[in-house]
Amino acid sequence: MSQYSKIYQDAKKAKKIKAIGTKYYQWEAEGDQLIGAYLSHNKLPSRNGGTYNQYLFDTDDGMVKFALGAAVDSEADEYFTRGVVYAITYKGKSRSIASGNEFKDFLIEEVGSVETLAVNPGEDDSDGGAVDAQ
Repeated sequence: MSQYSKIYQDAKKAKKIKAIGTKYYQWEAEGDQLIGAYLSHNKLPSRNGGTYNQYLFDTDDGMVKFALGAAVDSEADEYFTRGVVYAITYKGKSRSIASGNEFKDFLIEEVGSVETLAVNPGEDDSDGGAVDAQ
């Protein structure tokens, strides 16, 4: 007889379960923030005939996909690296000086590699916030 249910319950109790499904994150209010590790992105067709990127990040809340907008994609394509943690903060809408078009503006901060920042969830962080590299 299979013990898959027991394996699942043990893993759940140990907080080692990771949701596979993704949810879409919508940037709405200035100051909205998403923190997680970059996994990948897909180019999708936009309504205006161009393309935009849909990013996939691993966050504390599971897998999240989102768009930053075509104006940000050209820059983000150059510096997002798989397995690196980023903090992305929505700064509101800005207007392009050249075209006059509005675009969503973001502050994107690189936190570091998942491997060098790895901490074990649920452990006591009594050392004042220091992160042990593993």
